[in-house]
Amino acid sequence: MPSSKSSDSSVPGVDSPLLTLVHSESPQLSHTAHGKLLDSTPDREPKAKKRRYLDEYLSFGFIPIGAVSHPEVRCVVCEQVLSNSSLAPAKLKRHLETKHPDLKGKKADFFKMKKDSSVQSANAVVRYVKDDNEKNTEASFRLAYNIAQAGKPHTIAETLIKPSIIEVVSCVLGIDAAKKIEAVQCSNNIISDRIQKISDHIEDESVRRLRESDFFALQMDESTDVAGLSILLVFARYRHTNTIHEGLLLCKSLELHTTGEEIFELIDKYFKCHNIPWEKCADVCTDGAAAMVGKMKGVTSRIIEVNPNCTRSHCILHRHALATKKLSPDFKSVLDVAVQCVNFIKARPLQTRLFQNFCQEMGSDHHNLLLHTEIRWLSRGKVLDRLFELREEVKLFLEEQKKPKLSEWFHDEDWLLKLASGIFRIEVVSLHT
Repeated sequence: MPSSKSSDSSVPGVDSPLLTLVHSESPQLSHTAHGKLLDSTPDREPKAKKRRYLDEYLSFGFIPIGAVSHPEVRCVVCEQVLSNSSLAPAKLKRHLETKHPDLKGKKADFFKMKKDSSVQSANAVVRYVKDDNEKNTEASFRLAYNIAQAGKPHTIAETLIKPSIIEVVSCVLGIDAAKKIEAVQCSNNIISDRIQKISDHIEDESVRRLRESDFFALQMDESTDVAGLSILLVFARYRHTNTIHEGLLLCKSLELHTTGEEIFELIDKYFKCHNIPWEKCADVCTDGAAAMVGKMKGVTSRIIEVNPNCTRSHCILHRHALATKKLSPDFKSVLDVAVQCVNFIKARPLQTRLFQNFCQEMGSDHHNLLLHTEIRWLSRGKVLDRLFELREEVKLFLEEQKKPKLSEWFHDEDWLLKLASGIFRIEVVSLHT
């Protein structure tokens, strides 16, 4: 990761950009009063002779490095680097006899083998470092992906996950293995960047598949989150490699209104930006909201204007929800009484705690009822199922709380049979969703 700090000119081998600019801008010529150009610098010393590397220098154990026009040499035995001015047989020979007297008289083939071995060793180090960096990067991406998939804040990577992994690895595998974990980049900015890159990649892949697919279908819904922000979700189903795939395509906020016109404009703008043709849209599935199915300005109507071959369908889940609202009078009366009993116990925290303690004293398998809600209609079957399992506990608790109008229903065998029958009916409907 590049550093945001500028290079320090005091570091050996690193020139300050400012000094480089000053040197490049330094005037070397000045004008005289007669208009002639004279060299403003003092007389320079004669340039040093640039020596060339010769193949015979390998017999002294030296190989060339650096620029071809001004090479330096490196000893293949001790890795010492000599400047260009040392490119003389006498100096190279003196180094060999002084530093490596035991190698005096060795032929060039020996030093060639040392050279090849040195190059292979250097390449191995480069490959090791490269592989190590790639593994660290992959580990960082995998960690970011798991955090995003779990819906956790990305900051836990640096504050919790990495320190915990280091401690566990240090205890189980040792300090050396823990040091490798420390090299994995898990800072807040890096994890956030990783998550964004993964998100962009998934979106690009989904868009590419939609463009390549023969047909695709859309399912959309608009809802409001806890902050009051209106969110539009669009899911796409398409064929890829002879298999049906589906996934989230679009998640955008509706800034002002939630009309069908604005919803369509948002989706249409996204399609045009990513070159997704409306002609391939075979079906659009929505709920029964006016903004979705309006005859004139609903989203589905606008889509059909663009693509007349597109069909529209009603959400299967929503249809089953509507079906459960059209109940027979007998079953509706059973459900109403059951809801009253559950809400009496679950709607008040005190009643919930008392009932929980009551069930614990009786040694029941369950200690709580499930709260009924109209929105999560699929939970009705589970709500009734739990009520039926705790029917004896509920009956005694209602009698203790002096609720005879509710407790008397649990003495009615016909009502209990209808309750059990209702559980079966709702569970069958739930299984078909």
